[in-house]
Amino acid sequence: MLLARSARPLAGTAARLAPRSLSTTNKFVLTLNAGSSSIKFGVFDVAGGTPVERCSGIVEEVGSDHSRLKLVVDGEVKRDVADLHIKGHGEALANIRDALAPQLPGAIAAVGHRVVHGGASILGPALVDDAIVDEVDACAALAPLHNPANALGIRFARDTWGGVPHVVVPDTAFHTATMPPESFRYALPKSLYDDHGIRRYGFHGTSYAYVTKQLATALGKPVSAVNAIVCHLGSGASMCAVEHGRSIDTTMGLTPLEGLVMGTRAGDVDAGVLAYLSERGYSTSDLDALLNKESGLKGLSGGLASDMRAITKLADQGDDDAALARSVFVERCRKYIGAYAVKLKGRVDAIVFSGGIGERDADCRRRICADLEGLLGCEIDATKNTFAVDGSSVVDVSTQFASTKVYVVPTDEELEIASQTASVADLIQVEKPRVVEEPIVEPSKDSAKPIGNVLFVDGGGATAPAELGLMFAAMTAHEKVGFFRPVHHGFVDRKLALFREVFDLDDVPVEAMCAAASLTRRLHAVDATPARWRGGAALSLLDLTGSLVNLHAGTE
Repeated sequence: MLLARSARPLAGTAARLAPRSLSTTNKFVLTLNAGSSSIKFGVFDVAGGTPVERCSGIVEEVGSDHSRLKLVVDGEVKRDVADLHIKGHGEALANIRDALAPQLPGAIAAVGHRVVHGGASILGPALVDDAIVDEVDACAALAPLHNPANALGIRFARDTWGGVPHVVVPDTAFHTATMPPESFRYALPKSLYDDHGIRRYGFHGTSYAYVTKQLATALGKPVSAVNAIVCHLGSGASMCAVEHGRSIDTTMGLTPLEGLVMGTRAGDVDAGVLAYLSERGYSTSDLDALLNKESGLKGLSGGLASDMRAITKLADQGDDDAALARSVFVERCRKYIGAYAVKLKGRVDAIVFSGGIGERDADCRRRICADLEGLLGCEIDATKNTFAVDGSSVVDVSTQFASTKVYVVPTDEELEIASQTASVADLIQVEKPRVVEEPIVEPSKDSAKPIGNVLFVDGGGATAPAELGLMFAAMTAHEKVGFFRPVHHGFVDRKLALFREVFDLDDVPVEAMCAAASLTRRLHAVDATPARWRGGAALSLLDLTGSLVNLHAGTE
């Protein structure tokens, strides 16, 4: 029985290895993704502190007379042999070991295993021991097509590469480690959660972890400062709300079936449909096949196609069913963007597209982000979006003044598995996301200092050029100038965008504006309409010197 809360805390924090002195040749991490009849693998050099792929490959059709092993080293195919008759996973791993040996100048230092479902106990990358393998097995009921093969691969790999650390990297861990109960609990009897672990787990977590780091680099922020809505769109599709670099909600649930429309999976469906069909003769296996293999784009299009490329081609040729399938896919994504924008309190640095569709389908990105200017200040640059289809570069496809950026970030789950494995095995040091809690300072009239000699409060009466002229004039006579403009947070504001560009401004969101009333009495106000900014609007405080201002404490 899988328990939602384990008495034995695995939590992805299995004891780390004591630091070891590694030789210069003992620097390779092997990643394994074991399926029911195939094993994908990769080898990464971690000597430089950042994993660099050296080898990749796959063993296919394990257990048949037509098994095939393909090995690519530094971009060059070294082996591609068919009809090997590999009987099982143990023999497949032995073939991988023998194929890799002459290609590597050093030994394998650690082995990382992709695990689809880590349950509620494995909350991060964890060193493998018997208990971890048992936990992977215990989650087999939640991922029957993947976890049994994952566990089998781990057992055989521990025999094949003995004496080195093995690490599991669950797809669920990015979500289960940080999602709050209000995000992961279903409105079902508590006993189902306590006794059977019925809750939201989420998937594609390894991809989200990698993409979030890449986005942080692109934004010039630490991971812990990133707020984003990430869309992993492919034949399997999901979305994730990332706050402070951590998952706070995701669309997939107990299984990878919930959420977005996928290639053959239905995504969100009224649970009453299942009872309705059950009463009409559908068995459990019938329903499972219906929801997982016959629905999604395939079902909506009347069985024409499950691939978005084919759906798009058919829709553009005038097929109504294909056009509807594309529209439902897009609208489901837009629905969750709206929901996650609320969960992030409107503070969204970027909407990010990843996965096969997200990285290569410019038209789909355009449709999903259409008309979001008013909600999030999100606007796509048509030219940049059209050319961002190579699936290999991190690209900002938004317009210059968009307050919420749109990025295309190609994912690399194998690289992320290698990075997490090397970190847990103490081969490299990886900084983990953390939230820096800022001290809460109560507003004080006595301690408040003027933020500038002139405070402009924009009530909408002046045009942007006139205000620019006034502020330039003020800045020639005063050391500091302050500017208020009432805007709802996340709403696109072209005047503020213009001012940011001209003055190189920093934004400081202000939560409690009550303290501002006392300040305005001490400063000269131009075009002041305090009734507007004292209303329900969230304000941005802009200091034209570029320094950050803490209005609550009145300090600079």
